[in-house]
Amino acid sequence: MNYNGTDKTIRVGDSVLYASKPGVIVFVIDDDAYSARYPKKNWSYLGGGLGVEIQDKERTLYHLDSPDEDLEPVALNRQT
Repeated sequence: MNYNGTDKTIRVGDSVLYASKPGVIVFVIDDDAYSARYPKKNWSYLGGGLGVEIQDKERTLYHLDSPDEDLEPVALNRQT
């Protein structure tokens, strides 16, 4: 899964802006990739897409079926 309009792969741990708010990618179901905080057993039932945790005081989680123009990469996690 790539960021909208790019060839950059979305990976768990990427720092992003979602709707102009700072966040981090916490799972990419299509790639079977999950962070320790958001394990597969709790999120794979969604069937696809990705999770973005907005880093506000509540740590809001958004599930996106696919990346859109509101999701912008800031710093990409390239450790695998």
